[in-house]
This record gives sequence, C-alpha cells and structure tokens, in this order.
Amino acid sequence: MGFKKLCIGTDSLQAVRIIMRKAAPAWLVRGITTEIERMLLLDYIEWDIQHSFRESNQVADFLANLGTSMQRNLTFFKILY
Repeated sequence: MGFKKLCIGTDSLQAVRIIMRKAAPAWLVRGITTEIERMLLLDYIEWDIQHSFRESNQVADFLANLGTSMQRNLTFFKILY
C-alpha cells in the first residue's frame, strides 16, 4: 500500500485493548481482528493505536454516523472557511 507509518484512532477502548492483546475478542469479530493483527505485523509498517473519547472528536463522530445512515455511496461537502 505504500504506507510506512499508520496512526489508528478509535473511540472503542475495547478495540484498542484487543489490538494491543490486552483483551480477547468476541468470537463474532475474531476473523476481522485476526486480519487486522496480520496486517499490523508486517515488518515495513510502523503503527500506533490510540483511544479517544467520542466527544473529543465530534466531527469524526458526525461523519461516521452520517456514513452509516446514507443511502448513496458518494457525498460532496463544501468547506467553509
């Protein structure tokens, strides 16, 4: 993919704990967590994962909620300065 450093941010403390191997994943998400771990173990990628509370990044929370409720695949936003 061409990435040398990957910074992962999530509002899921449980996801951070699973990726850092401090908690076991539920069987339902075991497949995806195994795939994530496999990708992160590649030697040529430096990575970091951090937890941040949803309230600390309201823009990302808004966009995530918008994305899960959309019927279309593409949306354009106008940036106002």
